[in-house]
Amino acid sequence: MEIMKAQVFYSSSHIKYEDISVPQITDDEILVKVKICGLCGTDMYKIQQESVQSGSILGHEVVGVIEKQGKNVYHLNIGQRVFVSHHTPCFSCKYCKHGTFSLCSLFKSTNIYPGGFAEFIKVPKDLVKNNVIPLPDSLSDEEAVLIEPFACVWRNIKRIQIDTEDIVTIIGAGPSGLMHLILLKTIGVKRVRLVDIVDSRLQFAKKLGAEDTLNVKNEKIDKFKDSDVVIVNAGNKDAVQEALDIVRVGGKISIFAQVPDKTKVQLDPNLIYHETLILGTYSSTPIEQKEIFDMFVNGKLKDATSIISHRLPLKDFQKGLKLATEAKNSCKIIFYP
Repeated sequence: MEIMKAQVFYSSSHIKYEDISVPQITDDEILVKVKICGLCGTDMYKIQQESVQSGSILGHEVVGVIEKQGKNVYHLNIGQRVFVSHHTPCFSCKYCKHGTFSLCSLFKSTNIYPGGFAEFIKVPKDLVKNNVIPLPDSLSDEEAVLIEPFACVWRNIKRIQIDTEDIVTIIGAGPSGLMHLILLKTIGVKRVRLVDIVDSRLQFAKKLGAEDTLNVKNEKIDKFKDSDVVIVNAGNKDAVQEALDIVRVGGKISIFAQVPDKTKVQLDPNLIYHETLILGTYSSTPIEQKEIFDMFVNGKLKDATSIISHRLPLKDFQKGLKLATEAKNSCKIIFYP
């Protein structure tokens, strides 16, 4: 039995770097040696809310090298450097046909095993078919590890159907807020504003092309009233309420960040007279992942890796989690097994 290291979740206060078995693959699967794995806001949410089973291994933003392949896998090769994502829809059920892919039963049931915060992962059959992209030498590991989170943001932008002339306000200047900014600037949206409570993040947003910024500790959010589109990237009810306060009549609100379970916000039913559209978007599909991959290859996301603030060995996972939770001088954090 082969042994590897992994960060194993037991509780929000107990995550242990320990030995576990390297997963065994079937004839339709591949084994990938993880080179790099990013820390996602979803990982943090699951840890803080303890919404995953004890003994789980998280992490899904993965770049690695194929270590082994099943005899029925013909389109990939041992030694190939690859991007891997963790869910795939069936593309044929009623949810998929309506574009709500993350509600698909196959999407919910597929996953890598055990998780990217480990030295090796097993990629099951459905993901081998749809969710593995061989990487060219021109694309760095750090660019490739950002494909999945950027794809989630890209799917959100596509669903909102933002016009390049729209005034867009992003509440939350963490990694996902900044990825929204980068992609919106990439597609030609000129007026993008960022809201946060951390000055350093707002200053960075300015460098990335934000038209204006606002620290809600010091200024009233009314400054950004009548926004055409408001994207909520902060996982708390105050941010949702702020979005409702500043969106224009007939505007759009996208709730992108998870909030704690049972959180409630007040909504005026007479919003019908404003014709405000409120939607949520979760995760991404192989479609957006391939589109983001193409953007990276074609040099359209040159600022992307600038959001990476910390590069840590996997054994220092607790340190990275603390940095991300405090959100003072950190942004995107990545780990190397």
